[in-house]
Amino acid sequence: MKKFKIITFMILIFLIIAGCGEEETETEGYILKVEEERVLLAENISFKEYTEMKDLSVDELTFLEPVPNLIYLSYNKTGDFKKGDKVSVTILGNELTSLPAHAKASKIKKFE
Repeated sequence: MKKFKIITFMILIFLIIAGCGEEETETEGYILKVEEERVLLAENISFKEYTEMKDLSVDELTFLEPVPNLIYLSYNKTGDFKKGDKVSVTILGNELTSLPAHAKASKIKKFE
């Protein structure tokens, strides 16, 4: 009985540790807004779509049909970017599903 409890406890600890690992996902898009320690990204859009929405407020963007995939990305080096940059992003962990979504970027790289 004692061995069963120990094995069950070890399996539980393993599952907790495995679940704590943060997944990374990749995406790309155009930066619509640069703020201190975060950027607003419109995911997977063309340059033409970017030019049509670049001057809209966040509220106006959320009323477009179809609504673009918008995500605020927390990132500590936002001074390296400007509105209109096409970027590839590595997102750390899960996105918070709001509109716009929120997530933490571990890497943002400009396309040349």
